[in-house]
Amino acid sequence: PITEILAPRIFNTLMLSTLAFLIYIPLAVVPALIQAVHREQPVDHALSIVTLALLSMPDFLLATLLLILFVIMVPVLPAMSLVDASTGVGDYLRALILPATTLAIVMAAYAVRMLRDNLIEVLESEYVRMAELKGLSRRAVLLRHALPNALVPTLNVTALNLGYLIGGVVIVEKVFGFPGFGSLLVDSLQLRDLPLIETTVLIAAAVYTVANLLADIGAILFNPRLRTR
Repeated sequence: PITEILAPRIFNTLMLSTLAFLIYIPLAVVPALIQAVHREQPVDHALSIVTLALLSMPDFLLATLLLILFVIMVPVLPAMSLVDASTGVGDYLRALILPATTLAIVMAAYAVRMLRDNLIEVLESEYVRMAELKGLSRRAVLLRHALPNALVPTLNVTALNLGYLIGGVVIVEKVFGFPGFGSLLVDSLQLRDLPLIETTVLIAAAVYTVANLLADIGAILFNPRLRTR
C-alpha cells in the first residue's frame, strides 16, 4: 500500500525539516541584526559578500563542500544519511545534521538580506526613535520593537521555505542519500509508478498551499495595519 511507503518517508522529511528550520532561525536573525546595527561597516560588507556567495551557490555544491569539511577534513559526521527503522536516536540525529545544515544555510542566505533591509527601515522609523528617547536600551529597542516588526515581511518567505522543506528537497536528499519525501518522488518517476507519483505531487502541492495560507494569516495577525483594513 502507498501509505506504508509514504509514512516513513514523510516522517524522515518532517524530522529533517524540523532540524533545518531550527538551524535556519538563528542563521537568519543573528547576521541580519549584526548587519543592521553595524550598517555600512566592514562587518556589514563582509556578511553581505558571504550571503551573496551563498545565494549564488547551487545546493549540491554547498552540500559537497560540507561533506569535504566534515567528512574528509574533519571526520566527525557520516557521509551518507542512510536511516531506517533500526537506526538509533543518536545515529539518526547525526545523519540529519549535514543535510539539515545545508538546507538551513540555503534558506537563510536570502532571509538575511531581506531581514537586514527591513531592520534598517524599521530602525529609522519614528516609533523606534521614540523608544530610544524614552531611555530603553539598544538591546530592548532591537529585540522588543525593531525585530518583531521587521520579521512581518519575511513571514511569506519563511512559510515558503517551510513548504519547500516539507515538500521535499530532491537535490540535497540525493546528495546525502537521505530517504525522504523528495527522493521518493524521484524514485517513483524513475519507476513510472503513477499512483505514487500522483500521491506525492498532491501532498507537495497541499503543503505549499497550506504554507502560503499560514503566511497570509500570520501577516494579518502580526501587522495591525492589515487587521484594520
